[in-house]
Amino acid sequence: LTDSAGAQADPSAIVVTGDGQHTATVATATRAATFDNAAYESADFHRRHNERIVTTYVDGHVAIVPDVTMDMLGRRNYLKNGGFEVLVSGFPQDWSLNAAAHGRVVSGYDTMTGQYAVGNTPCTSTVAYNPSFRQVILTSGMDLTKTYELVAWCKVLNYGPADLFRIGVIQYNTSGGLLAQSGWPGANGTVPGWQKLRTEIVPVANSTPASSHFFIRIEAAGLLAGSKALGYFDNAGFYEVLK
Repeated sequence: LTDSAGAQADPSAIVVTGDGQHTATVATATRAATFDNAAYESADFHRRHNERIVTTYVDGHVAIVPDVTMDMLGRRNYLKNGGFEVLVSGFPQDWSLNAAAHGRVVSGYDTMTGQYAVGNTPCTSTVAYNPSFRQVILTSGMDLTKTYELVAWCKVLNYGPADLFRIGVIQYNTSGGLLAQSGWPGANGTVPGWQKLRTEIVPVANSTPASSHFFIRIEAAGLLAGSKALGYFDNAGFYEVLK
């Protein structure tokens, strides 16, 4: 365990009381923080889902968050800012949003891990808001003979029969022509809590990798005016599938 400055924590400072609660104090050269039961539970959750984790400090406590650069298998995450934690003027860096879509950044209880997640703004009685958070991944340097997967976590709070909270990826050439696309898995609105969405794309190697790009979409879709649908996304990644 290290702090934000990279200083190594003293393992002897970690203790567990006998009352069933984890109450460790982590002391380093630059800070001290409490490693509490919530951090243990978070670490266990991500380990069971084969996600690589890192530690960060939030309000004097050690927080466990997914490693946004790679997963437990050591695979590179080609998505930038997949945890939506880096904001510029209140919006996630490296992401774009379709015009007038009314997507929003949420915090606190509405996040899976870290400080921020993204979601939709509730529709009004006359206007439907279907935000699509988007990111372009250039394929230069990627092996297009491999299969790739897009994963993200979604939590649906309100849901209707026409409402979709889904993810997908499309491969385009430089002229905007469609080369390949993934499936579009959506969250089950009747399942409480966070659900893992996953889809694969088999890219087309049209001449050279530099001649195409992947277009990532994490979105609400099909919402109608007056819909009370509400959903959030967090911890997205785009990885090579190991065969």
